[in-house]
Amino acid sequence: FACVDVDGDGVVDLRDARHFYDVQAQRMECLGHEVVPLQDVLCQMADLLDARAPALRLTIDDFLHPSKLRLVGVFFDALF
Repeated sequence: FACVDVDGDGVVDLRDARHFYDVQAQRMECLGHEVVPLQDVLCQMADLLDARAPALRLTIDDFLHPSKLRLVGVFFDALF
């Protein structure tokens, strides 16, 4: 979590996610894969983690909730 929280404010938000996803999107494009827009990915990840905030604002508690522990890797895989 701390690695993805680029600005160190204790929240993974759109700016933090974009920092990593831009590199991932370039990689996908170079490999000839369809690049899924960041907003679509983040919407899916917020749904996966059941984050009910109107904008992406995930805290460490969102990742460590017992019912979500098996799913959080999917979020990080999307960014890396």
